[in-house]
Amino acid sequence: MSHGNKNQGKPVTITLTVNAEALYNLNPQPLSNNQGELDTYCSLSDDNNGKIPANGTLNDYCTDVYSANTVTFKGASSSPGYRVLINSITTDNPNFFASDPPGQSGIVTATLKDGIDGVIDTYTINFSIDPPGNDTAQVYSLDPKLQGRPK
Repeated sequence: MSHGNKNQGKPVTITLTVNAEALYNLNPQPLSNNQGELDTYCSLSDDNNGKIPANGTLNDYCTDVYSANTVTFKGASSSPGYRVLINSITTDNPNFFASDPPGQSGIVTATLKDGIDGVIDTYTINFSIDPPGNDTAQVYSLDPKLQGRPK
């Protein structure tokens, strides 16, 4: 019996959901190296069965993505009135994204290079929480992973 991958070659969307009010109002704000606090208030999901391995953190979350296709990153808030905006996606691997992914309206869509099959890329999601009213946005980052698959 064959178990073909019906998801193969599709665009993938990754959603960062944040308890934005709680994280925004945390005092003191978490330091960039305090992953535990971000794990408490944030979660990642995607439309391609991504997951955190047993005993892992958000930085271990891994999404399968496909050569020469796109991946879209978007933010969601579980707190009314607060917005979660994806500011940028960065990577240290020059062979993963076809170009630096542009951000627009808090959503980032990146095109992947061809030939990334088997490559695991740790990337950074730079995001901000925009509170209601005129308060200043707070900026945070996470470093999950992408797993390259053939197109």
